Amino acid sequence: MMAPHRLWSRRCHPQRGSVAIVAVVIIVIVGFFGAALVSSMRVNSASATNHVLGTRAYYIADAGVEWVGRYAAATSAPVTFGGGTFEVTADGDAWVVAADASEAQRTIRCEMVRPLVADFAFASRKINKDKEVEFLAVNNTGHDITFGAVKVTWGSPTAYFEELEIKIEDGTDYHAVWDYVDNGNERWGSGETEELNQVSSVTVPKYYTAKIKLKKFKTARTGAGSDADMDATELTLDFYNGADHVADVVVEVVEE
Repeated sequence: MMAPHRLWSRRCHPQRGSVAIVAVVIIVIVGFFGAALVSSMRVNSASATNHVLGTRAYYIADAGVEWVGRYAAATSAPVTFGGGTFEVTADGDAWVVAADASEAQRTIRCEMVRPLVADFAFASRKINKDKEVEFLAVNNTGHDITFGAVKVTWGSPTAYFEELEIKIEDGTDYHAVWDYVDNGNERWGSGETEELNQVSSVTVPKYYTAKIKLKKFKTARTGAGSDADMDATELTLDFYNGADHVADVVVEVVEE
């Protein structure tokens, strides 16, 4: 009666061994795919982090470009901004802005290059002002600009304006520096040079920005006249201190 039991036992051992082998293979395969999944998650996480840091570094660098537009000077030390830092250095004929964004021992750097400008440089223009021209200009000459007369030139349309206002950003607000009422009620026309009649002079410190407004353009030199739309008109302003031409700026047309 014992023989069948021994036969059964002998037949059973090989099956247990096969199951063990299959189990080991399954564990190896699952482990392999698990490791691959973990590795993929790590790669995706690193990629997402790089994207976030890269975007952050770009906007920090853009802030550095704004710094150049405002101060036209190198930074003496890294400037902290938006979860990172930027530095501005001069390299030949250009400003180099290097921005770093860091997180969890990972750092992404973005660099932007802006040409050096040694002029009273046009920065921006406010659009849809219609009968006014309002713009920003940065004094990148490296010295203060003082002027007491201005020449304004443009092509079409034939128009005349009533008032010139100047405000130094984070500086002196000169308000109206020329007004047509004190010019015998005659408006200012293209190609004409006028002495400032509300102040004796205006000073734009080096690396400061001036907000300049030419207000109330009309189609007639005197009288009522109709409003003149200046949005599509480029203008040139020349600034004089006595007989000396000290600066000029071209006010570009800006598309909406």
